Amino acid sequence: MTDNTPARRESSVATLAKQKRAKLKAMLSMESVQAGLIEVAREEIDPQRMMRMVMVAAIKNPEILECTAESVLRVLMECAELGLEPSSIRQEAHIIPYKSSSRAGITEATLQIGYKGVEKLVRRSGFVDVINAVCVHDGDLFEVELGLNPTLKHLMGTGPRQDSTITHVYAYAKLSNGAKKFEVLDRGEINKIRGCAYERSKPWEQWYGEMAKKSAIKRLAKHLPMDDQGSAAIALSERREIGDNTPLVDSDVLADRISAQMPASAEQEPPPPEPVDCEVEAPPAEEWRRDGEEPFDISDDDIPMDEE
Repeated sequence: MTDNTPARRESSVATLAKQKRAKLKAMLSMESVQAGLIEVAREEIDPQRMMRMVMVAAIKNPEILECTAESVLRVLMECAELGLEPSSIRQEAHIIPYKSSSRAGITEATLQIGYKGVEKLVRRSGFVDVINAVCVHDGDLFEVELGLNPTLKHLMGTGPRQDSTITHVYAYAKLSNGAKKFEVLDRGEINKIRGCAYERSKPWEQWYGEMAKKSAIKRLAKHLPMDDQGSAAIALSERREIGDNTPLVDSDVLADRISAQMPASAEQEPPPPEPVDCEVEAPPAEEWRRDGEEPFDISDDDIPMDEE
């Protein structure tokens, strides 16, 4: 007789989640994945840290474990190529699961560039010294004067500072030549941008203020000097928000090449767990290193939750 008690069902769900984490860990431990990550990553990116961040993200958001291995790999490669870390704390980039619009029943991981990631891309040009975005709330003193000598004044009030109290958001930048620029969006404009977003309930409902800041920074970034990669990344971010999952060219080539080397089981769901207690150990990580480096260790057993 099958034991269908809540405790047993909970145990089965936990075991299945552990199996899926083991599958993700095994994929990240493949020598071809680690070699490809090193090949595409910018110099400032630590590949080992990047892979540990993916594991942390999957622990915090189990929906990532439902995504295809190919799509998770693609996001990882894109983050490495852009030099952005997928971290909900750093706000540079996020791994967002979406139901595929072209493949029924399939969930795909998508890269969403955070507002701190956009700031990082803009500063990388070397022409921008300061860039930031700020939300304005009910009760704040906020004055904007446009024209030939535009000015902006913002004094913080004492009222609550919640997503529901946001009235405006603005982004400002100071260029290396001393010039200053800013861009302001009111709540109506913010919500109009939100309304164009694909499956907007996901990031916008969780991080309304952060998404509003990113919208203002992206609007401002169009008027700032940027390198080709930064401009391409901003365009990529805008496409992703309306459901276009077109990848970066270099990351796409690498991801396809590595995916072709994956065993067929990498894309298959693990079998449902038997109603018995068991411990699932992840496959040992293969070694891959630059000359003189230690082997990668991406075990999730000792990942601190503030690793991000």
